[in-house]
Amino acid sequence: MNQIDMAVVPEKGNKIVSEASIARKLLKDGYRIVDIKPKRGRNKETIFVFKNEYDFMEKLSEYIKERKERYAKKEEE
Repeated sequence: MNQIDMAVVPEKGNKIVSEASIARKLLKDGYRIVDIKPKRGRNKETIFVFKNEYDFMEKLSEYIKERKERYAKKEEE
């Protein structure tokens, strides 16, 4: 399982996003960050905890799919 597949992990009704680029897009779309934490075992990396509201999961799935497609194109080249 790669990092893209692990971009989202449920936590108490909130959702953790470990990819800064995806978190940035969600934030620009108006979704709320409720916490920012260092990633366990990797203190130089950050995870973003978002409030799971409205159509958050649909938008998140869209961004993850876009990211996977970009990576697939890079691997083909």
